[in-house]
Amino acid sequence: EPDFHDAKLALGLYNYWRTAITEQVSYLPRFGEHREEGLRQMREAREQGFLCSAPASMALTYSYIESKKWKEATAEAKWAQARFPDNIINQMTLARVYRRIKQFDTALAAFERVLEIDPDNKRVHFHIGETWFKSRKDNGRAKASYKRYLSTNPPDEFRAHSYYRLGLLQRRVRDYDSAINWLKKA
Repeated sequence: EPDFHDAKLALGLYNYWRTAITEQVSYLPRFGEHREEGLRQMREAREQGFLCSAPASMALTYSYIESKKWKEATAEAKWAQARFPDNIINQMTLARVYRRIKQFDTALAAFERVLEIDPDNKRVHFHIGETWFKSRKDNGRAKASYKRYLSTNPPDEFRAHSYYRLGLLQRRVRDYDSAINWLKKA
């Protein structure tokens, strides 16, 4: 059905990601380059779809992130933010894009917006810590954010990563004994 544009989301995801994944895994067969075709189909689903404009936008954002098209990823996440301002997943994704392109202050503001929407969000504290850690602007705030996240009893793999980051923070300030203690916990 050519007028059922929502189906283009599935086709676009398939076409984009079959190329992206098979290029990275040597033992999988190659299907040719279908990224642009997939992006076009996902854009069609976002622009003309009846039910799936929001999921199509999220799929586009992650596809742009995978291809390191940061300008497009930012624009797509902002498009979704304008239409769905209280969507936490999109807000977190937009903040992570800002962090990736080293717009740390903007990333922090976006993560703080998550807490405005959902004050009980636990995971955002880890991401705030990551932003402070990567910006190197305030190790104390990074440490406080990681510790706040740890106080929420996160899953083991995320707890270990937080301990690891705390160890690296202590190494930055040359407190090697404390760094070793955090790293042992990781």
